[in-house]
Amino acid sequence: MDDTSANKSKKWKPLHCLQLQLAGLPTNLKQNPQSIKFVAASTDVPILEMARAVISDIKESERGVSTFDAKRGEKVTVIHCIAVCVCDFNMMAEATNHMGANTKKFCPRCYADKETCISKGMVRQSEDTRRILNHLSINNSRELRQAHGLKPSENPFWDIIDPHRDIPVGILHWLYLGLGKHILKACMLELSEPKQEQLDVLIESH
Repeated sequence: MDDTSANKSKKWKPLHCLQLQLAGLPTNLKQNPQSIKFVAASTDVPILEMARAVISDIKESERGVSTFDAKRGEKVTVIHCIAVCVCDFNMMAEATNHMGANTKKFCPRCYADKETCISKGMVRQSEDTRRILNHLSINNSRELRQAHGLKPSENPFWDIIDPHRDIPVGILHWLYLGLGKHILKACMLELSEPKQEQLDVLIESH
């Protein structure tokens, strides 16, 4: 699941894309274009609306699909499910009802905030998120949204996976803008006061 640019200019216009791949493929075949199945793409349809149709088909086929195994030469019933959902930071935020990198609780996986962004926060639990989203559907409180970094919206992923758990972390996709200043701040806090003064002298000397 991804949102790529549909414009040649700098103006952002996302092209939402959905693709599928068999989870059991050998590693050397995963990057093979023939192993990636295109499902849908649109610049106008929201990504969760596109995902809803796909997830509906997957749920319907969980009861089993009758087909023929050419290698064994016999009829078989195929039962499948979603193992993981691969996406970047923005798409994971959509899949978890998260408000994105600009909110104080900026991480869709834990409760890290911008004051302590280098440290991992309490891990988000599916049950807790569902409960908070249920409260927000009744009373869309700004304070509650900001406290948890969540937004109420119809999300089909909760019916088929645990979005907090079943979306792997792609480190390069999680480096949001301004990370350097947070790393510098974290390093400075680890230094004793004499070491900070010594560093100031070294910087000024150059």
